[in-house]
Amino acid sequence: LGVTSHFGGSLTHGGDYLTRYFPLGKGPGSQSEDPQPSFFVDVIEPMLAVSCYQCHGPEKNKGGLRLDSQEALLDGGDSGPLFVPGNRAQSEIYYRITLSQDDEDFMPPKGDVLTESQIAIIGWWIDHHASFTMTMAEAKTDPELAAWVEK
Repeated sequence: LGVTSHFGGSLTHGGDYLTRYFPLGKGPGSQSEDPQPSFFVDVIEPMLAVSCYQCHGPEKNKGGLRLDSQEALLDGGDSGPLFVPGNRAQSEIYYRITLSQDDEDFMPPKGDVLTESQIAIIGWWIDHHASFTMTMAEAKTDPELAAWVEK
């Protein structure tokens, strides 16, 4: 029964259905080689995994956009670059996640909608040059971010 369920799940949900929503590099048994936790890997990426990978991940890439790797984030999609480092107001991802939920361009259109705090954190990350290398220690020095994380 277990083997049949596994193969059935793989057929209907894809071969990675058990680990799809683990943040990259955070699957069972993996250990980070970096002694300093990464703000992107530990905060931004899990939000994207839960709310965005269903449509913009390894199995689908609606609008020519994938969000499951740093390279894909930098490549953008059919609408152009995903973000402008240092400027959330000119960033496509920030524009889309802050639209009214009734707007046809609102993201994500279904599934787990980002909370106000998560949107603020993504905006803060973009304003701070959308750094993939910023450590958690570097990010925690900002009181504005700390207030959102508290929420």
